[in-house]
Amino acid sequence: RFTVDAVEIGESKDGIKRGRVINVSDVALKLSQIFRRLEARISPSKISKVYVGVSGQSIRSIEFPVVRTISSESPIDDSLLAGALEAEARDRILENNLVVFDVIPGECRVDGRATEKPCGQYGSEIRVSYRLIVGNEIHKRNIDRVFEQAKMPIAGYICTANAAAGG
Repeated sequence: RFTVDAVEIGESKDGIKRGRVINVSDVALKLSQIFRRLEARISPSKISKVYVGVSGQSIRSIEFPVVRTISSESPIDDSLLAGALEAEARDRILENNLVVFDVIPGECRVDGRATEKPCGQYGSEIRVSYRLIVGNEIHKRNIDRVFEQAKMPIAGYICTANAAAGG
């Protein structure tokens, strides 16, 4: 198993406006062409899935704290942090037809004490402040349609400003 970071550029002047997919078929066609060119460069390997960078005027972030009472008899582990707490943030019901594209963990506190590495610590309460990257439900649905038409599974969404910063 390996990861290939490669750049291939295509234009769709009428397909995307202000970060929103306007013409699903046009963008799907351009993406299919890009995937073929990338696969030709990495042959005989194939692209099995992609991460989609999202940005534009329709994307914003919302701070969302998750607080959980935990057993002080068991150490905090990744399944709690990356599993239950992040899932709670990701599954948050949002107003105004917004959906969560990405969840970025922020400050973590165990029993009120800030910590960068909570795994292995014991406590009775954990609080993690998440930044939810949210956008319009229709915008996300159109992105999903583009990749379905291009026959390329989406592995996840990444806020492109966060991805460029290495986060």
